[in-house]
Amino acid sequence: MSFRFTRRSFLKSTALCFDAAAFAISDDNTQNEEKDVWAIVSDMHISEWTETPPEHNVRFQSVINAMLAEPVKPRRIFLLGDNVYSGKQEQYNRLLEILQPAVDAGIGIHAALGDHDNLENFRAIREKLLPPEAKADKSITHFVRTEPWATGDDKHIEILETQRANFFVLDSLVKTNQEEGKFGKEQLDWLAAELDKRKDKPAVLMAHHVAVDVSKFADGGLADAIPFWKIIGKRRQVKAFFFGHSHYWFNHRSGNVHQVNFPSIYRCPPLSVLGWVLMTLHDDGVCLTLKTCDPADKRNGQQVNLRFV
Repeated sequence: MSFRFTRRSFLKSTALCFDAAAFAISDDNTQNEEKDVWAIVSDMHISEWTETPPEHNVRFQSVINAMLAEPVKPRRIFLLGDNVYSGKQEQYNRLLEILQPAVDAGIGIHAALGDHDNLENFRAIREKLLPPEAKADKSITHFVRTEPWATGDDKHIEILETQRANFFVLDSLVKTNQEEGKFGKEQLDWLAAELDKRKDKPAVLMAHHVAVDVSKFADGGLADAIPFWKIIGKRRQVKAFFFGHSHYWFNHRSGNVHQVNFPSIYRCPPLSVLGWVLMTLHDDGVCLTLKTCDPADKRNGQQVNLRFV
C-alpha cells in the first residue's frame, strides 16, 4: 500500500518547522544598502458579508495596514492563492476593497490562483490591482500571459523582471474547489522556454500548491509535480519555489531550489502560525521576515536568509 501524506505528516516528514536549527536565522544586515522590499501573503480565503465582516477578512485588513506602516513600504505584494473562499465575484470585490489602500499607495498586486479561486471572476478585478505608479515603474518589467493555449487550457501567469531576480507567478488552479492542482503541459513548456530566455538572474517561482505528486500528498498536491521538478531541477537559475495551500510555515532545500511554504492568515494548523512575510532582496539571495498576526507571538520578526548559490 502506498503512503499518502497529509498536511501534518508532510510537515513531520520534512522536520522543517522554522523553530528548527536547520534554518539560517539572523539579522537583516542591509542598513547600508537600498532596501528592495516585497510582501508575500497566502491563503486569505476572503468571504463576502452583509453586515459584519468575518474575522479573517478583518485580519487581512490589519495585514494591509501593517504593510503600509512599514518603514520601507513593499514595492509589490504577492498573493499565493486561495485568495477568496469559493471563487465568487462578490468575494473578489471584497478582496479588492481590502487591497485598495495598498493600490492607492501605488503598490502593485500580483496573484497566483489556488483551488478556491476562479479565473474568470479574478480577471474582473485584475487590472485594478496595478495602479499607474506600478505600471510606470521602469525598474520592473512586467509580463502577463492570459490568452488560452491552442488546447483551450486557460491560465493566469505573470513574470516580473527586476534588478536582482526574476519572479514567475504560476497558475496551478484546475477547477474551483477541486483540491489538487495542475500546471498543465502547455504552462510547463512555456515555463521551460521562458526560463531559458532568462539565465542571467536568479528565478523565484511562485504558485499555490505544494509541489508533491498527488499520489503522495493527500490534501492536494500537484498532478504534474514530477515534470515540474524535471524542468526546474536542471535549470540552475531557479533558486526558490514559494507556495501556500498547506497553511504551514516551513522551508526545505531540494538541490539548488529553496522550497518555502508560506503561512495563512485564514486558519492556523498545529505547529504553524497566522502571518505574512516581508521579503528583502539582496544580490546573493533573500531575507524573509515573518510578521505574525499576533504581535505578541515569540516568532514575530523571525528572519530566514536564503542564499542563491
